[in-house]
Amino acid sequence: IHVTIQTLTHRVEGIVHARRGERLKDELNSEEKFLAVTDAVIFTENGTELYSVNFIAIHRKNIIWIFPTSGDEVSIGEIE
Repeated sequence: IHVTIQTLTHRVEGIVHARRGERLKDELNSEEKFLAVTDAVIFTENGTELYSVNFIAIHRKNIIWIFPTSGDEVSIGEIE
């Protein structure tokens, strides 16, 4: 699922891999402490690209908001 994630200090765009048949919301409700993101681009607060990495693990407590940026999800409202 292509996503945009806002953390406490950065914006991240990348891909979150959900288990077959699960939604982004299901992945966010997982017991795991970290959310794995692949093909990630990390931006500063002012939108400047800081890093481009194949993989990053983001601690869930640092996520302020997240939304799918492609048609991979049925509805953004499902995240609530």
